[in-house]
Amino acid sequence: MKLEQNQHNPIPPRKKRAAFRGRQDAPANPVLFAAVLTPNRSLNRDKIRLFTTLLGFIFCLGSGVFILAGAWPISGFFCLEFLVLYLAFRACDRQGNVKETVSLGHDILTVERITADGRKTTWQFQPYWLQIGLRQETCSRGYLTLSSRGKSMQLGSFLSLTEQRSLAQALEQALRRP
Repeated sequence: MKLEQNQHNPIPPRKKRAAFRGRQDAPANPVLFAAVLTPNRSLNRDKIRLFTTLLGFIFCLGSGVFILAGAWPISGFFCLEFLVLYLAFRACDRQGNVKETVSLGHDILTVERITADGRKTTWQFQPYWLQIGLRQETCSRGYLTLSSRGKSMQLGSFLSLTEQRSLAQALEQALRRP
């Protein structure tokens, strides 16, 4: 009986569902270009914890030596220096959480920025009217801007000039511009 059903129905039921599901889940605006931009991080979160723990231990030892020598006021400065270093590493880690996502479809270019404090901002541009500008400020710093119909935004402010150039070239190529 199963052989007869398979002879009349060349596609098994499982494949039919997968094909139907594929058509149903197909995106209306396929992505032509996608990039996720994040700042360069020299240390990840685990290494920052390890480094600050190691620094805290070293500062405690140094502070203890000065307390035993009778120069106890210096131990306060050790604590202040450690606190400043800890806050600097924490701020650096927090700034590393910034993320920008660029997505280009046939009809729309979407840029989504998530700031260090978690706020999300989204810009949408029509690719037909989009202008990509790269202005070199110094030898290592530039401003990559996207503008269209009176709206403009700076993209990848944390990237180096070389990275901004390659992003601009990739975007122009995706937009099929010379």
